[in-house]
This record gives sequence, C-alpha cells and structure tokens, in this order.
Amino acid sequence: MNAVLFNFTTTIVLLTCFFSHLSAGKQEFSIPLNVGVGPEFNYYNGVIGKDQAIHYGIKIDMHAFIDKTVLEKNKNKIPKKFRKQVQKLSSVKIGKVYIPESIIFSPKIKNTGIYGINFRPVGAGLGLVSGAFLDVNLNLGLNLSYLFIHSDKLFEDEKGTVMHFLRPGLNAKLNFQFKFSRIFQLSSGFEGIGYVPQEMSVDSKIFEIGDFNNDNLWLMGQIYLMMNIRIPMMIKM
Repeated sequence: MNAVLFNFTTTIVLLTCFFSHLSAGKQEFSIPLNVGVGPEFNYYNGVIGKDQAIHYGIKIDMHAFIDKTVLEKNKNKIPKKFRKQVQKLSSVKIGKVYIPESIIFSPKIKNTGIYGINFRPVGAGLGLVSGAFLDVNLNLGLNLSYLFIHSDKLFEDEKGTVMHFLRPGLNAKLNFQFKFSRIFQLSSGFEGIGYVPQEMSVDSKIFEIGDFNNDNLWLMGQIYLMMNIRIPMMIKM
C-alpha cells in the first residue's frame, strides 16, 4: 500500500522544504492541474431521507497534483532527513481551501428542496490499489457544510418552511480512479460525512448540539461520478 499523505504535519514540513529549495534556484518544472466535475447523489438521515431519498449536487475536484515522478526527480533538493519519507509518498494533492468540494443543488421535487455548499479544507489518504489503469484510495478529512433546507412537509407544524444547517463534520471517502490516459481520467466512489447533530426545526440554533437520533440531521451519504482533465502547467519556482 502506498501512502498518499501518511502524516499531515510531516508532509507540510517536507513540501515547505521542497518548494523553498526550488525557489532558490528558480527552476521550471511541470505539475498537472486536475479539474474534475460531475454529478453527486446525496442521502440525508432522518426525516429528510424519509421524505426524499436522494438529493442532487455537483462534485468538484480542483488541485495541483504532484506525483511520485516529480518528487523523485527533485528529492536531492529535500533535506536528507526527509528523503526516506518522500519515497513513501505516492502523490500529493495541493488545493485551495476556498474551492468547495461540492455544491448541493437539489430543487424541490415533491416536498423538500436543498441548496448548499461543502468544503473539505484538510484531508489525508491511503492508497489501497495502484495500477496502470486503476487506483483505489481511502481518504479521511474534515468538512464544513452549509445547507438551505426548505420544505412544505418537514416543518408543517411550525411557523416557517426554511431551516439553515451549518456544521463541521468528519469525512470518509472510497475513491476509484480510472486512468484512461495521463490527461483524461474518470473517478467514482462512495462518501460519508458525520456531522455534529443539528435539530431539524426552523427554530434550530446553529450553536446548539443535538442528539444522534432521527429527529436531528447528522449524517450524509453520497455516490458520485467525476470526469477529470489533467492540464500540464509549467511552474517556475
């Protein structure tokens, strides 16, 4: 098994040294920019799932992709004490925290509509399978999600029809990457996010913590499919 990010702190230190040494020499090298987008199908626990099993969204994956080839070519620019750790890395993804992982766009079909955005600022992964055509990775991360939920049914005994959900969460994702070429790839997988529970009510308080039961929202499950285009970019550092 190949570690993608075996230790977040060590990886940050390692990459800082890597790029600082490159900066000193102002060398030019190529890093692929991955642009991935596709549909996602989301399930939410409790009354939302009972009312409508699937809600929809757009999955996004935009990052700079540093593979083992680039790391190996430049390992002499990394301090010796970190070089063994470089050999354990199969790849490193570097993204911007303000680029969302998904945009939820699920208009009301029967009773409930959901719109929102999900960020995944920190993540680490483990390579389970690495082949010429298929990579399989298990990823863990931290999430922050906002959902605008409006329903004619879920809040029928209350004085409103809208709820605002804002919660941090823990994320687990199993990703299958089909490598048709170095430029075009297809990814599909399963993802789950466990949130700090929030009460399902128009009067729900964002800073109040609910219980893990079906009256509260605390779990999201997802299936997704993405088309990925990797664009080579020449970077001078």
